[in-house]
Amino acid sequence: MNVVTKSEAVAASTTFALALTGARLRTAGTRLAALSTRLKDRAATSRVLVPGAVAAALLMLSIHPAAAQTAGGAGSLNSFLTNIANLVTGTTGQVIAVIAVALTGIGAMFGAFSVRAFGGVVLGCAIVFSAAWIVGQITGGNVAA
Repeated sequence: MNVVTKSEAVAASTTFALALTGARLRTAGTRLAALSTRLKDRAATSRVLVPGAVAAALLMLSIHPAAAQTAGGAGSLNSFLTNIANLVTGTTGQVIAVIAVALTGIGAMFGAFSVRAFGGVVLGCAIVFSAAWIVGQITGGNVAA
């Protein structure tokens, strides 16, 4: 007959309890890993779908009948590109440039001023608004903007 001492019984009971706890922790860890994977997949999906849906909604809301142009003709691509150039270098482009310079100034006001960022903004504005002149100098002709 096997006689088990009290300390052996406590050790066996503790070992069994630790093994059971370890199994529960492994199960919980597996469940957490699966949950983490599902959350990452949902987050990745929402990072793609939400901005796309917002962009599509804004595009649908901004369409109006005046945006429709007649189809065909050899000049349609030329007029389209000219309209884009006028948009970027016209009043809209100037307003965007003013906002960019103002945001750089706000950054300076709050101590987040970067000479590199300010230089990039100023150089970018200079290139955008002198683009027609630069291309005219390279090609040797006038470029209508």
